[in-house]
Amino acid sequence: MTHYEVLGVDPTASTDEIRRAYVRLARDHHPDRHADSPPAARAEAERRMRQINEAWRELRDPARRDRYDLSLAGPSFDVDAAEDDPWTWTPYDTDEEELDLDDLYGEAHARRPRGGRALAIVPVACVVLGIGALVVGSIVRLGPVVALGVSAVVLGVVLFALAPLAVVLETRRHDRL
Repeated sequence: MTHYEVLGVDPTASTDEIRRAYVRLARDHHPDRHADSPPAARAEAERRMRQINEAWRELRDPARRDRYDLSLAGPSFDVDAAEDDPWTWTPYDTDEEELDLDDLYGEAHARRPRGGRALAIVPVACVVLGIGALVVGSIVRLGPVVALGVSAVVLGVVLFALAPLAVVLETRRHDRL
């Protein structure tokens, strides 16, 4: 099985297409995603992840990809025999090379979800203002102010629950791009 087959791309695929295929497969087969699976399924996910990582390691670098393509052409092209076993998993956080997340994930990684800081500030502000209105309304015995305070606190709690959901949905939307 070639590295192109492992990633499910055509040998004429662009580096960007190869990167997208790698990211998609890495998300699906990462061993952490299969932590609760039976041991056989975890072992298969780890084996598959090693193949995916090796294919990405060879195909993301143009010089390595050229050498790999030559090795596919047949035995008349001798590839550097001193290279590591192609199915040996190598973590990306070694000192040999620095992983650039922009190269790996593209500009979607750097983009913030819509809403930004408002998703963090608005719920807190609602709860704080609601508690303040509750205290003031209780002291001066104004029912409408107390009702406003209760409403603000409830709204703040609902927004606390919905803000992470909004971020997850926005992230999933960017992942599909």
